[in-house]
Amino acid sequence: MPRRSIGNSNVGLYAPLNEMISSLGGSYYLSYICGNTYPTQSAPYNVADYAQAAGQYLFQLQVKPDSGLKGTAGITYPFSETSTGSYVGGGRQVYNYTYPYITITAARIYPYVFQYWQIDGGGVYSYTQTLNVYPTDSVITSNQNLIAVFA
Repeated sequence: MPRRSIGNSNVGLYAPLNEMISSLGGSYYLSYICGNTYPTQSAPYNVADYAQAAGQYLFQLQVKPDSGLKGTAGITYPFSETSTGSYVGGGRQVYNYTYPYITITAARIYPYVFQYWQIDGGGVYSYTQTLNVYPTDSVITSNQNLIAVFA
């Protein structure tokens, strides 16, 4: 069966996943939906709000470089998107039961070097260039975006 996107037309900010499932026009088990959809949700919805029982979550992370002239930022797992300027990752959600983390990476453009990942709005998040971000990490639970800083 082909995978389908879950729309947000019938979903409020704090709607449970079963309401999203009903927007598909049927009654399905969570395992069926997560196995047969690529969930999508647009801003300003926080996918961390869809936390389900038994540790099942839909989550997302957006990343970008501080300057496309100095380097790129991207997501390499479980899907691949790279940016030289604007945020990427916002159009996709990850189901943690299948994919327990999102891998992000920053790549420099010579002669610049990667410095750190910064939380959008200030503060250093990590000095690690390639990083696995889990749904329980603060950047996800507080619905923050990350910026790769180069110098």
